[in-house]
Amino acid sequence: MTANTNASAEKPGGSQKRRKKKDRHARGLMPGVEKTIPDGGFVFREYEMAQEAFIIKSGTVEIFKSFAEEGHEPREVTLGTLQAGAMFGEMALIGDEPRMASARAVGGLVELYVITRGQFNSKLNGVNLFISKLLQILAENVRSSSEKVK
Repeated sequence: MTANTNASAEKPGGSQKRRKKKDRHARGLMPGVEKTIPDGGFVFREYEMAQEAFIIKSGTVEIFKSFAEEGHEPREVTLGTLQAGAMFGEMALIGDEPRMASARAVGGLVELYVITRGQFNSKLNGVNLFISKLLQILAENVRSSSEKVK
């Protein structure tokens, strides 16, 4: 009986796990590009035009709006705090409108999966027209509600 002395020998199931991950990317279930944001760093800022949406791989992202009142320091209102698995930034892609809030990493490093406008649109291309219009209406309603936050 010979011992396996190959230093690069894989753990059981190792190549299978990599293959599954690669297959998910190939089928388009997970975005292929990743982005890392340091603690306090912005993913995007309010009023920017969008080309991407994101899914949090790890870390925490704060979504907030800034308000400037004459004679006062600008203040921020937190709209939400998101954890791993959450998707954000899609609103600007649905309505092709500027970002309605800012997003930044809080509490440490954040790793994100990037969903490009092209990937996003390709997922919507096969969707029933009713569902597509419903998404636009819902996005407009959220945008309208967000404008009332002060």
